[in-house]
Amino acid sequence: MGFNYFYRNQLERFAFVQIPRIIMTGDEFAMLSVEAKVLYGLLLDTMCRSLNNQWVDGIFDIMLETLLCEQEYIIVSSNRYPAEFVKSKILRINMSNIEYVLSSMRENRGRIRNIRKYLLAALFNSPSTMESYYQAEINCVE
Repeated sequence: MGFNYFYRNQLERFAFVQIPRIIMTGDEFAMLSVEAKVLYGLLLDTMCRSLNNQWVDGIFDIMLETLLCEQEYIIVSSNRYPAEFVKSKILRINMSNIEYVLSSMRENRGRIRNIRKYLLAALFNSPSTMESYYQAEINCVE
């Protein structure tokens, strides 16, 4: 297997994840696997970037606005859905779904004209599409 080396001027293209030293060396974390520690570092990195960009706050705002909506129907991706159906899907969202939405936003190379509509659609669809997306990613690696 050939390995291409990276030179100093090429390192800017890569992002690095920091893992708190206490997680790696602390006795209280000794029972965690290395994979769990790395995943924790990735979660911290994502949350820090998200919070720095106020993405998570914006996502929670959109979720809250949707849940508090008193209309009979809510429009998502130009489709009119019963409000209770949309709210039930929003209530199924967990932090994994939010990470998936943020990851999708990072990978999107197109221009997002209406960020609120985009985020609502991504959140609404995430419980249905996240698992298939990650399975397809795994299949591409294998």
